[in-house]
Amino acid sequence: MGNFLRPLDFECTIGQGFAQNANEFYRSNGLRGHTGVDESCGYGSPIHSYVSGEVIAVYTPENPAGDGFTAVYILCKTPLETFEFSVGHCSKIHVKVGDVVKEGDHIADEGNKGVVYSGGQRITRSMQANGDKRGSHRHVQKRVLRASKEMKRYKAYLRNAGGVYSDKDGNYYELVDYTNGYHGCVDFTKPLWRRDLFQLRRGYDVELLQRALVLQGYADFEPTGYFGNLTRQALAKFQKEAGLTPSVGYCGRLTRRVLNSIYNQLT
Repeated sequence: MGNFLRPLDFECTIGQGFAQNANEFYRSNGLRGHTGVDESCGYGSPIHSYVSGEVIAVYTPENPAGDGFTAVYILCKTPLETFEFSVGHCSKIHVKVGDVVKEGDHIADEGNKGVVYSGGQRITRSMQANGDKRGSHRHVQKRVLRASKEMKRYKAYLRNAGGVYSDKDGNYYELVDYTNGYHGCVDFTKPLWRRDLFQLRRGYDVELLQRALVLQGYADFEPTGYFGNLTRQALAKFQKEAGLTPSVGYCGRLTRRVLNSIYNQLT
């Protein structure tokens, strides 16, 4: 999709993809595999923001996370979704908490800070400090969120260095499907809708379908993530006006294609 695999300032290669390399390191952290996508453009190459939003956390080379990891975390709100988008392993960071960035802004430079490997060899923090630039890449990932005025038990919430994050309006941000094996991260290189949806189905993709129907003016209900009769009726109206047949409120391949042409993962 254009917002991800777009031309940058350097020739880039895609390394480890989402959910790949289910090794012991990931299992020890409660993960089924890689939580994002690794893009290598060269040590020190500029990282232009993939998204627009507010910077809510940074770990700089001068003040990294405990394992040496450096990153920029951005809270993004599109017409359809709210999510956290982050870029990690940066050699330099050019933004601070509270900055509002736009897609394309120069927010950091690529590096190899944190846990990185090259040819199977770990590039340790001492090696990095001594100028070893092997393993350079930017790790990019998306975690979907749901805003809430109160916190509920047994739910995971967005955090930064100050603890559980809340915005100026008092919203907390629940991590949607935190137990999906990737701590709530999703493969943002894929379409939003990837399975058929119909009555009695549940899930975040049903919730997104309902939000889209509300935004398009075919529904006025609160999205619940449950595909009931109201959702079927609203979807049938959308299909009829879009010239999709049969217009019966079943979200199949053709309807998903239309929806995915209107909405994408990052904007």
